[in-house]
Amino acid sequence: NPDGAGFMYADQGTLHVHKGFMGWSGFLRAWKKHQDKKAVLHFRIRTHGKTDAENTHPFQVGDSLAFVHNGTINNVHIDNHDFSDTYHFNTKLMKKLYKSDSRFIFKDHYQELVSAYIGWSKLIFLDSKGNHVIVNEDKGKWDDDVWYSNTSYQVRKPAKVVPYVPKVHYAEPVKEGSYLSIGSRIKLKGHPSLEGTGFISFFG
Repeated sequence: NPDGAGFMYADQGTLHVHKGFMGWSGFLRAWKKHQDKKAVLHFRIRTHGKTDAENTHPFQVGDSLAFVHNGTINNVHIDNHDFSDTYHFNTKLMKKLYKSDSRFIFKDHYQELVSAYIGWSKLIFLDSKGNHVIVNEDKGKWDDDVWYSNTSYQVRKPAKVVPYVPKVHYAEPVKEGSYLSIGSRIKLKGHPSLEGTGFISFFG
């Protein structure tokens, strides 16, 4: 995804959020120092808001909690189109819940409410102690101890395309040397939407 990147990790009781990388080389230089840590990475593809550093993930909910998002949150009202749906979701909902209960996302009833609100989106929350919650975890995929929000990381093998060759049967016995021409009566089999008997009206 080409529209900015970021990552977060917890270390000795502190949550570290690094975001705003608008190119691969800058992200890689920063990430290499921390790649041995338990961390959450995010690569953005823009749906709402500007393509800029501020709209990259993770989003800080509070001093001890941040999250990343994959998908589109249609329920949130966007009143400033410079910012993404994730930004508005964080500002209008997550930050307010955090102020009333900094551990809200680690409670089942809050997770259920957030899951219902975001639909098919996925969220990963990480706190300063290294605890994480994946909302809609079942919509992603675990692979070799890494959770991916979708399967686009997998190497795709091109599908083998087998061209459809219709089976043409002459409705009447064919004499040696005869051939198809406009007006020939034919019977077509083997294709669910093209079966039947008819006459050739033109050649393409």
